[in-house]
Amino acid sequence: MAEQLGSDRAELMRLAARRVLDEPGLIEQAVNREIFRSEKNKAHLMARHARRQARRHTLHD
Repeated sequence: MAEQLGSDRAELMRLAARRVLDEPGLIEQAVNREIFRSEKNKAHLMARHARRQARRHTLHD
């Protein structure tokens, strides 16, 4: 991929690291999307997500 973009692997890794450090929420969102795809655990994970969201809202009030 790096060769196709006219770059090298190290530069792509630095750019990826920079993006993650600039927006750490992206990792959590990506992980959550992957987890929610699992139908086996979906109900459990959705309930946990709702509890976390409710907790966040009560902490900010």
